[in-house]
Amino acid sequence: MIKKCLISVHDKQQIESLASELVSLNYEILATSGTAKYLRDRGFTVRDVSEITGINETREIKTLHPEIFRMIFAGEIGVVAVDLYPFNLHPSLDNIDIGGIALLRAAAKSYRNVVVLPAKEYYEWTVKATRDIRIRRFLAEETFRITSEYDMAISRWLGKQQNRELGDL
Repeated sequence: MIKKCLISVHDKQQIESLASELVSLNYEILATSGTAKYLRDRGFTVRDVSEITGINETREIKTLHPEIFRMIFAGEIGVVAVDLYPFNLHPSLDNIDIGGIALLRAAAKSYRNVVVLPAKEYYEWTVKATRDIRIRRFLAEETFRITSEYDMAISRWLGKQQNRELGDL
């Protein structure tokens, strides 16, 4: 079985070095449309997630597909590199990342078989994490911390919106 990694990132900084490292480890790169284009433009061979899902990508559902999650839970996707849309910079319902957070949680839950990279600050851990469950567990813990903080930011923003609306009554 060919090892696969899934990359779907908003922040493209350092993604080329991560992709190079994954290719050197013989991973096939799967990516969402924007990330795939970015990597192809820089000479990488990339398979679009839509080839697996059969769905033309839209922002909300490009990775929310049972086959993607099956592949993560089965360990067919051995590395998941996803960062979340920067909700704090532009808070709105449209900027709440649903697919990314679901992928991160699935990968973190599967840390025994999957390396989860929730932000560029963790890319340097990739090689060691593929060989050491303690590092994968640490990355899972960091992922759940990041997703928790993301959810809290959304909750605080929604609370402020509700307080404004209730104040208008």
